[in-house]
Amino acid sequence: MRPPVHRKLLFTTLTLGLICAAVPLLAQDADSEADPEAKAPTLTDRGGLAIKGYDPVAYFPEGGGEPAKGDKSLTAEFRGATYRFANEDHRARFLADPTRYAPAYGGYCAFAMADGKRVEINPKSYEVHGDRLYLFYRDWFTNTLKPWQEKRDTLKPAADAAWADIVEDAES
Repeated sequence: MRPPVHRKLLFTTLTLGLICAAVPLLAQDADSEADPEAKAPTLTDRGGLAIKGYDPVAYFPEGGGEPAKGDKSLTAEFRGATYRFANEDHRARFLADPTRYAPAYGGYCAFAMADGKRVEINPKSYEVHGDRLYLFYRDWFTNTLKPWQEKRDTLKPAADAAWADIVEDAES
């Protein structure tokens, strides 16, 4: 005896639903294997906005080479953060290669990262060096960009090691 058609339809619908629910989870695992920083923290505001709304591509020569505020209507998600862009070309560049344009150390202050500290940044205090965007803490009396530039050769390896520890902790 054959089961009624509605049972077959229900079974097929449930099976497809389970498959559709599982695919994003499998893709997420594959993404984290391909991108070891996928689970690492990214500096965002309470709404999940990265770089305080500044366009990450704008810092690079092809984006103008200076900080620029992004447009609220031009966004992309990467590593759990929302990035804004000044124009559609910048958004397209970012989507084509987000690891190139996303700031180093999850957007935390590069100078403080050398001590393993996650410190807020000022999006107008930055450096593009070796095709990476580095952001820095700055207030009225302190700008950590200058000491970073003076001691980059010793600070960068320390920051890289501290960030690797944070990434490893996030994976476990």
